[in-house]
Amino acid sequence: MTYNNRAFSRTVVLLDVRRNSVPRSVEYNRLQNSGRVKDIHFTKNTDSSQIGDILQVSFLSLVGQDLTR
Repeated sequence: MTYNNRAFSRTVVLLDVRRNSVPRSVEYNRLQNSGRVKDIHFTKNTDSSQIGDILQVSFLSLVGQDLTR
């Protein structure tokens, strides 16, 4: 898929539990293998509700959850 050259690309990790640090490589690989790591693309003009929609499409476990926080 191609994106606008002005689009931001971010790697989003959907964690099992809240952490104070970045997951180590073994844990990161486990998360990646289970589909909990995705590259998300959005532009500067994308509002928070649209980003929430992108996240819900990427991570089906977020569907129906309130992402406003």
